[in-house]
Amino acid sequence: MQITTDMAAAEPLILKEAGRAVDSIGAPCFSVDVATSAADIGLLARDWLALEQLSGPNTIFQSHAQIRTWARHFLGDARTKNRLHVAVVRERGRAVLILPLVASGRAPLRIARMAGDPISQYSDLLLDPGANGRAAFEAALASVAKARIDVVILRRVRADSELKRLAADHLRLTNGENTAPYADLSAYPTTEAFLQSLSKKVRQGLRNRRNHLGKVGDVSFELLSGGPAARPALADAINLKRRWLVQRGALSAAFLDPSTRNCLLDLAEDETGAGAVVLRLLVKGEPAAIGFGFEHMGAHFNYLSAYDESFAQLSPGKMLIDFYVSQAKPRGMSRLDMLPPTGRHKTEWCHHETPVADYTLPLTRAGRLYAAAYHERLRPALQRTWHRLPEGIRSKAATWFINI
Repeated sequence: MQITTDMAAAEPLILKEAGRAVDSIGAPCFSVDVATSAADIGLLARDWLALEQLSGPNTIFQSHAQIRTWARHFLGDARTKNRLHVAVVRERGRAVLILPLVASGRAPLRIARMAGDPISQYSDLLLDPGANGRAAFEAALASVAKARIDVVILRRVRADSELKRLAADHLRLTNGENTAPYADLSAYPTTEAFLQSLSKKVRQGLRNRRNHLGKVGDVSFELLSGGPAARPALADAINLKRRWLVQRGALSAAFLDPSTRNCLLDLAEDETGAGAVVLRLLVKGEPAAIGFGFEHMGAHFNYLSAYDESFAQLSPGKMLIDFYVSQAKPRGMSRLDMLPPTGRHKTEWCHHETPVADYTLPLTRAGRLYAAAYHERLRPALQRTWHRLPEGIRSKAATWFINI
């Protein structure tokens, strides 16, 4: 059923589609269905997957496989009482934009974030490039306002994303500016040609480390695509990463919540579209380093890496990247995205960087006050205070928060 109304005067309507009730908020030439449950996500699979193909690789974290898996772990949680709000904008019945959000809180402050948070590393939306994107986005945003959301929190928005382009007039910058280094492998005819484009220092270091590995003996590399074998391998990587974080007094929300761990493990095991890849460097049968990422539409997203510090002299993390680069072109990958934040261990492989930033999108006066007071003032001050503490104190605090 298609409903076309004046967006300014629209009231929530109830539609019956595929045996379910969905909210519909109209806009000129558009209707907006709002999915509110994990079951709705399943029913939207055909529309969602079609828009994925039109939206490009950078929307990996808004893919149907990612959001479907995330929903199993983060919806219906009694602690957070998350409420799904996936706005599906349709033009003559055809989905042209999907904005996946999840809301929490109650009056006087209702906050929405990207569905997929904290798993997702980029905030974006799915868009048919042939549609009137700005009008479609405003229709989606009207549905968010109708749901009485006060503010939307957007982490790691790429400067070249459709979300940044369409929402630019509404966004308020916080302190989360950074870059995402990436390597364009399509610019080189062979893997060797790409390696030759790296700095002389990096090339020499790789030669030395390869020779060192050769002398160690009984060294092997593994690449595990999504499936049962990938799950325990990723579990080992998460445990190694947690130890590393605690030792350095670093806190990450992704390692404080067991739901995040379980969601990542399910993504690693998924064989139906998540695109998970686990890399392992084994020395005498023991994992020296483990990497985890996603392959999506010709791009590899280097999500997580961890190593056993007893093998640190082998630079196992760098050797894992070296191994994946050798496999990328045969696997149809033309881009290696190292994800934010930037760092020398990433930029030494990359000739390009995309700016990313954190934003708020306030919709009410309460939302504007919250954005200004917390995200633009208090939160940055708390972060600065934390990082000024001695590493020993931060490590003890991290040990308290993270049970290893």
